[in-house]
Amino acid sequence: MVTNMIDIMLVFSVETKIKVIFLGGTFSDGRDGFVGALTNQQIKNFRFDKAFMGVVSVDLESNHVTTYMAEDATTKKQILESSNKSYMMLETRKFASEGNYIYASVDDFSGAIMEKGVGAAVQKQMKRYAIEWII
Repeated sequence: MVTNMIDIMLVFSVETKIKVIFLGGTFSDGRDGFVGALTNQQIKNFRFDKAFMGVVSVDLESNHVTTYMAEDATTKKQILESSNKSYMMLETRKFASEGNYIYASVDDFSGAIMEKGVGAAVQKQMKRYAIEWII
């Protein structure tokens, strides 16, 4: 497993059979991880089967996935490019929030993993995208 996120690294800091590679770079305290040019260069050296990424917001109407910081966005874009399958990790409230930096389209992802179901209006919009919606 490869990660640039401190919280994920801490989960695997206990004895485990999973090999963890932690990427460095510029620390982003707002994201609790490493982002930017150095991190992106390290990511380019890998090919991932699956990637799981948090998102700030998902706008189904305009087909936008956002974050708050440009550096976070470029790192997420690099992960998307280096992955066979990519999944958004999002709370359903993220359909109603707004980030300020668009870094992907909804259909750039293979799927989305959510904590609960959504209302009929959002379900109707979700059907526009040929991605896997996991609840």
